[in-house]
Amino acid sequence: MLSGQLCALDLNDSWLNLDEMDDFSTTEPLSEQTFPVTPYQQEGEGITSPLPVQLTGEDLADMITQALERHDFILAEHFSRQLAQHPAPRGNLPMAAYGLALSLSQQERYSEALEALVPLQNAGSAFKKAAEQLAGTLHLQRAEIALFEKDIFLAEQELRQFETYSYRHPETLRAQRLWAEITSEAKQNHYLRVGVLLPLSGTHASIGQNLLKAMQAAVFEETNQRIILYPEDTGSDAQGISDALQRLQKLQPDAFIGPLLSTQVDALKKVLPSSHAPILALSSDPHVAAPHVHLFGYRPDQQTRLIARHAVSQGKNRFAALVPSTPYGYEVFDAFRDEIANLGAQLIVTNFYNPEKPDVSGALETLLQLDLARDNLRGEKEALQKEFAELGNALPDEKLLRLKEIKKAKPAAVVDFDALFLPARADKLSLITSQMAVYDLDRQDVMLLGTAAWDTANLLKGGDYIKDGRFPALPEKTYFTQKFTTDFQENPNALASLGYDAVTILAQAARTSGNLKENLLRAEGFSGVSGAIRFHENGLSERGYALKAISPGKLLHVKQSPKILPPQLPSPLNPEAAAPVWRYSPW
Repeated sequence: MLSGQLCALDLNDSWLNLDEMDDFSTTEPLSEQTFPVTPYQQEGEGITSPLPVQLTGEDLADMITQALERHDFILAEHFSRQLAQHPAPRGNLPMAAYGLALSLSQQERYSEALEALVPLQNAGSAFKKAAEQLAGTLHLQRAEIALFEKDIFLAEQELRQFETYSYRHPETLRAQRLWAEITSEAKQNHYLRVGVLLPLSGTHASIGQNLLKAMQAAVFEETNQRIILYPEDTGSDAQGISDALQRLQKLQPDAFIGPLLSTQVDALKKVLPSSHAPILALSSDPHVAAPHVHLFGYRPDQQTRLIARHAVSQGKNRFAALVPSTPYGYEVFDAFRDEIANLGAQLIVTNFYNPEKPDVSGALETLLQLDLARDNLRGEKEALQKEFAELGNALPDEKLLRLKEIKKAKPAAVVDFDALFLPARADKLSLITSQMAVYDLDRQDVMLLGTAAWDTANLLKGGDYIKDGRFPALPEKTYFTQKFTTDFQENPNALASLGYDAVTILAQAARTSGNLKENLLRAEGFSGVSGAIRFHENGLSERGYALKAISPGKLLHVKQSPKILPPQLPSPLNPEAAAPVWRYSPW
């Protein structure tokens, strides 16, 4: 979160350092032999079922629903394929096909999801209707991606496919918007007036000025909407927001971008508690979200839930956590613990460390239960010595040998977990992982899990002791970085793309018929250089992230960042329970 002291996403963190921008030119395709894609894959073998044969079709159908509700989409896919092959499905085959399509769609495998829906063309009315609605949505997803990639021909093809499902489809207006964008008939409103609240002076002035330049670049690029920016200086503390807002209110802007600090967002909410002008706050603190205040920053709690789900999908089910004792650390740990419990995995042991001290050996020893191992050795030694004395300085040979071994033995670390959550800053990783190696914790079978704080160009320099690390990553921003550098003769900072996207998203929403605030809540969300994003009525937002893996000398893509977020899951998940009603994601 960006707080008044910037304690959670510290602007001194290496991933926000102006000198360390996102250049992953060294990344290479992921090797599936090194990083298996499902928890059921054995080396050299296909997917095998961990399920007992006595499970009924009804059991599997329930398990599909439960996995989808937990957002464990790989497991939902597996159960769906199991149900399709079940010797006695008892009428649950439609759920097998529909569950498979839903799980594939959430993994952005849209072509496969459409193929999975084919058997439902002859299903009962509830499943047939649900399948047609999902198929229509999938064609819109593909059209949206094609348009984002400037492939107009493919976008038109997908929209024509949607028209075969368009009768009473809940996303007909979305199709109309896409056709309007293709034919350049998108509505151009009056001038869109945007109030901009940034720290243009004080401690964070360089960040605010960089953000403002990115917003200006977006205005110059926007050809379908006339935009006027009204920048005001909030300073770098909570006090500066009041005067800046007072000046802006006289202009009655259609929307606001900013502020940057969560304390300033809180102050803004008190002045504009019922404003009809939407606010895209650049903070990532979920506590400051409100129905008219949309979080636009990168939320650490979302990144944490994502990496937890990924680890479980890779077969990891026993977790440990080594967490910095900072507000950021506590926030991401809470999210990690909750998601692990939600997924039915176990959090075995947790310890916190002081990030200001270079020596974390004490925290590691507690994590590895070395104190317990020492106590056990001491207890065993004392028991043998007592027996030795009672027997007149004599012991059986095997016990005498054991006593000699104990006197020289070192306590053995207890590594009873297969994944370790380590939300450290990238520039601290090498310090921590080198100390982990002393305790034999730098092992291939323990997956290290991080957040987007790992996502820096210098990560490989400190990754020598990481055998298998995974972390969410921000989208590549090559085009934006090159354009910004050319236009302004300086590098954009790590937050600049948020300013650019905030302007372009407001412009897109303003071009659509209807109320600007309502248009921001469109179910499909938006795409931009900072990644796909979807806003919710409560002010929270969800973003799409890439997934990367690190091993010594290599940085690999596990999954690319989505160009648009997957469609939202229907409620209920089983169409025969009731008529499907499309709802917002719980994120």
